[in-house]
Amino acid sequence: VDDTDVINFLLSTEIIPLCLRTMEMGSELSKT
Repeated sequence: VDDTDVINFLLSTEIIPLCLRTMEMGSELSKT
C-alpha cells in the first residue's frame, strides 16, 4: 500500500463527517 493511498483514505474518511456536519449546520442556519 502506498503512503498516498493511506493519506487519501484518511482524508476521505475525515471529509465525509465534516461535509455532513457542514450540511447540518447549513440547514439549521437556513431555518432561522
